[in-house]
Amino acid sequence: MAISSEPIPYIYDLGDLWLRKTGFPVVFAVFAVRDSVVEKYSSQIKSVVSSYHASLCCLEEEKEDVVLKARAKYPDIIYDINSYFDLLQFKFDDELKRALMFYYTVAGEMGLLKQVTRLNYLDK
Repeated sequence: MAISSEPIPYIYDLGDLWLRKTGFPVVFAVFAVRDSVVEKYSSQIKSVVSSYHASLCCLEEEKEDVVLKARAKYPDIIYDINSYFDLLQFKFDDELKRALMFYYTVAGEMGLLKQVTRLNYLDK
C-alpha cells in the first residue's frame, strides 16, 4: 500500500458512532476464558489477571513517560496524546458489562454468534 499525502476524506470514531446508535459505550477488548477451562487453569488465569492489574498500576504511575514516548514515536499526530490517554478506560464497570451483554444479545439475534444468555466475571 502506497503512502499518500492526500488528506483522508472521512474519519470515523467508532466509539462515538456506536454510542450514538446504541446508547452504550464500546467494549474494545476483553480477556475471555471458557467456563470449561477456568477450574483447570485457575492459578494461571489468576496470574494473568494479577499481571494485568499490576500493569495498569504501572501505567498510571508512569503516564508521563508513556505520553512522552508516544509523542516521540508518533510526532505527526495532531491531537493531544495526553488528553486522548485520559479518555481510555481500563476498568470493566457495570455499564461496560451491560454494553458487552447488549452486543452479544444483538449479535446472537442477528445470527452472527451463538445466543449468549449470561456472562460470568472473575474476581481479582
